[in-house]
Order: sequence, then structure tokens, then C-alpha cells
Amino acid sequence: MMKLEYILTFISGIFLTAAPFMFAIRKSKADTVTTEIENAHKVVLMWRETTEAIQLQLTKAEETNRLLMAELGKMKDTHESVLRELHSLRMGYSKLEKSYKELKDQLKSNNENYEK
Repeated sequence: MMKLEYILTFISGIFLTAAPFMFAIRKSKADTVTTEIENAHKVVLMWRETTEAIQLQLTKAEETNRLLMAELGKMKDTHESVLRELHSLRMGYSKLEKSYKELKDQLKSNNENYEK
């Protein structure tokens, strides 16, 4: 009978030791899976935040680009206007120079006529 008690004590001791150990392993695996899921969720959130930040920067850059293009168009119009005005001034200068030469020649001719 004694041997049976030892065997039952031994088996119950193994069972009482193994059962919590098995539950602890299952809990540890569940915690590991939960931690991995939480980490994956954190990574997804980080990617979303990063993507939103990049999208915001892109939107700002596009708006800045539109403003710069509008400013460039205005500068181009101003440049063309200045070139037209410069051309007009050159034409006016050319006419004045021609008139000056004509008046000079006329004055020279009048002086020669007067001296005779």
C-alpha cells in the first residue's frame, strides 16, 4: 500500500507541477502573440502618421509651386512689357537721332548759305 501512496503522490506531484507549467507556457505564448500584434499595430500607426505627414508636406509643396508659377507668370509678363518699352524707347531714340542729324545738316546748310 505504501508503494501505491508513493506512486499516487509522485503522479499527483507531477500533475500539480506540470499543469501550471503548461498553462504558464500557453499564457506566455498568448502574451507573445499579443505583444506582436500590439507592435504591428504601433508600426501601422507610425506608417499612417508618416504617410499623413508626407501628404501634408506634398500638399504644401504643391501650393507653394502653384504660387511660384503664378509669380513666374507675372514676372514673365513684366519682362515682356519692359522689353516692349525698351524697343519703343530705342525706336524713339533712333527717330530723335535721325531728326538731330537732319537738323544739324539743315543748320550747317543754313550757316553755309548765310556765310555766302
